[in-house]
Amino acid sequence: MRKGIQSLLLGVSAAVALSGSAIATDLDITCRCVVGGVNSGTAEWIQKKVIPAFTEKMKAQGKDVTVKLTQFGGEDEQLTQQLALDFSTGAGPDISAFDGFLIPSFVQGGLLKPLEEIAGPDVASWDGWSHIADGTKALMSYQGKPYGIALGTDARMIFVRRDLFQKAGLDADSWQPKSWGELLDAARKIKAADPDSFPLQLNAGVSMGEATTMQGYWMALLGTGEQVTDENGKYIVASQGILDTLRLYKTIYVDDKLGDQRAQLLSDGRNRTFANFRDGKTAMLVEGDWFYRSVTAPGAEFAVADREKVMTWKKMPAAQPGKGLRGQDFVTISG
Repeated sequence: MRKGIQSLLLGVSAAVALSGSAIATDLDITCRCVVGGVNSGTAEWIQKKVIPAFTEKMKAQGKDVTVKLTQFGGEDEQLTQQLALDFSTGAGPDISAFDGFLIPSFVQGGLLKPLEEIAGPDVASWDGWSHIADGTKALMSYQGKPYGIALGTDARMIFVRRDLFQKAGLDADSWQPKSWGELLDAARKIKAADPDSFPLQLNAGVSMGEATTMQGYWMALLGTGEQVTDENGKYIVASQGILDTLRLYKTIYVDDKLGDQRAQLLSDGRNRTFANFRDGKTAMLVEGDWFYRSVTAPGAEFAVADREKVMTWKKMPAAQPGKGLRGQDFVTISG
């Protein structure tokens, strides 16, 4: 993973250097990462590992290169909008990090070039590809051409606070919901033990962007056995699965008030849900594995105290056992 982005840095700089090896080159990296804040580990790795190693290698080749990391602390959607605007004017960073699913729209908008046009024909023979699964490589490709190197992929699950389960008389370690009903039952017991709590967070609302789409609505929909498109690639706009998924949301946020309804409407709502989990107001939060790797890590803004004892995770169940996509008992999304 780290070898991947470092090699990408080397490839881009080599292409820039070819245009004038005697001229000092400035490169800019932009990612949603801030030392001491969001994705702190990524920011520290780039600053302390990638940039020094890269500049030293370029120096050994007689190339004067300066690399700057632009740290962006806003939401993913804000960074996407900023990058699209910058790229459309011929500005923007030399290297940027954003979700792979955005690549087709950026390419179609004339905002990205394939790696081989940037770093040369050696891209195809790079030995690093042998360490990257074909599916992961495909996430960063469009029409058969790679446009980037994946830092990694992810999976979604339910993060759980053991202490809040214990207060409700539940054993988080042995608990694994096998249906939406069992998930909701646990949330109701936790709510009864602490009426001021928000036991369950299933992302909703426009401001949360991809978080609502993927680890919210879409993953719940998969639990009904349905997809967002039919066999012809057309979006499904009315189905039993859609109704069941919307009823799940209604139960959580309207009928039983198991979630923080206001947080779903705020511009910084996702951060509020992270704070709710950190502060012991939310017992179950459906998120991606980065929630553990980065968001709640020691030193981060939403670090969970005594995390290894407090936190665990569970699989997201289908609406009923065997009723998930392809007859699965549990569902997740990776991308």
